[in-house]
Amino acid sequence: MLTRQERVDLIAALAQHLVQTPIGTLITLGFSLPEREELGEMPSNLIVATDQATWMVDACMTSKWRRDPSLMELLLNRLANQPGMPDFSALLARVKLKDDPNPDPFKSFWVMANQPFVARPDLRKAAKALLESVNQPILRVNGPSKSGKSYTTELFHFVMNTDSWPNLHVVPAKLSVGNGPTYSVEDLADELSMTLNPDPMPKRSTSSFPKALARWLVRNVNRNTGLWIFVLDGFGQPNVQPEVTEMIRQLVEYATNPEFARKMRLLLLDYDQDLVGNWRPWTGDDGPLPTNGVTALDLVVCLQAFNNKMQVENPAKLIEPSAISTIADAMLAKSLTEPSQLPSLNEQLLKIAK
Repeated sequence: MLTRQERVDLIAALAQHLVQTPIGTLITLGFSLPEREELGEMPSNLIVATDQATWMVDACMTSKWRRDPSLMELLLNRLANQPGMPDFSALLARVKLKDDPNPDPFKSFWVMANQPFVARPDLRKAAKALLESVNQPILRVNGPSKSGKSYTTELFHFVMNTDSWPNLHVVPAKLSVGNGPTYSVEDLADELSMTLNPDPMPKRSTSSFPKALARWLVRNVNRNTGLWIFVLDGFGQPNVQPEVTEMIRQLVEYATNPEFARKMRLLLLDYDQDLVGNWRPWTGDDGPLPTNGVTALDLVVCLQAFNNKMQVENPAKLIEPSAISTIADAMLAKSLTEPSQLPSLNEQLLKIAK
């Protein structure tokens, strides 16, 4: 929606405006009730104008174009009429056209730490929808072992570090195979709250302790800025403690409430069991790559994307274009002799990227 520099400039201009006009007044005058609900509640600890301006700009960016006019359009219209403001007319025109100047991170074939992310068009579409809409705030990714389920987290980590989503938080909790009997509900709450700077965790005082922990987590999410994705990886395995499963169910129930979905999403990896309640309509399901599902064309596209990166970053590492198809065929053939195709391809691609 905005480039990095445009975001910086807009925050500075808005902070200057907030010195004269309190943010509460700005929100009341500039946004209708439904628009204020979309904007969300500003954390009460933001008292400096720059912090308040950062929250508002990022909230408008997170909303994207879910409303028409968008929150960003309304904000820019408001500032355009204020004396001493920079000229945002070109930026406003582009926002009205729903034109994002940033590359779409969900189309990238090279993500965090220059790692390959091959094919998976259905997952890319589902992952983007998870962030941009509150209609399906839960995404499940199931499938066979070594098919890339857990690697889905890397895509969201990559998106989190791009200019398109400046205030996105991705918080993973992973349950290793066989650890279900020893992993407690307190462990889960602690993992999911590590970056929240939360209130003290509730004590065991009622029979609904998992619900109390879920409520505590959601309350602290609402006190923080940004959009939060909680990644629950491996919690569908047998012998998970009932309290852990119950807390996940409670989080699902909160996530399916549009009021809370504005601030939080759930990504369930390797979780094929059913959940209590009306959760399915709110859930996007995507299967990862099937066993031996990568094609030579998928690899060609990935290698071409690598060349595009190197053209800017390090031309000395460019692959000869005429050799790409031959390299892709050789990589695919080698992967099919290995126990699992995807780990083999990842290893081969990483060697090229080094």
